Amino acid sequence: MPLKILKLDEDTVYVRIFYWIYRSLPSDIDELTLYLTSADACEEVLPNMGCLRVPIRMFATWEARFVQQSSAFPWELEGCETWVTANYPFFPHVA
Repeated sequence: MPLKILKLDEDTVYVRIFYWIYRSLPSDIDELTLYLTSADACEEVLPNMGCLRVPIRMFATWEARFVQQSSAFPWELEGCETWVTANYPFFPHVA
């Protein structure tokens, strides 16, 4: 599954996870082809996670592989700011 690192701080990685499965590691990804909402996808495809707050130590265990550099759009960062300003704990399933 592709993910996009939106923000880093000293102990947290904020990622956007898309529902898309590649049979092998692509050399590049057209972000416009990734599903942004369940309405954009067919019935069998789940929606993506808007922004997920993950401890760096846990993110390191995911063995993510770099494909390409990209920019975070302002609307993608809004979810990250919600985690930060509300002082929410880590996402319950990854803490």
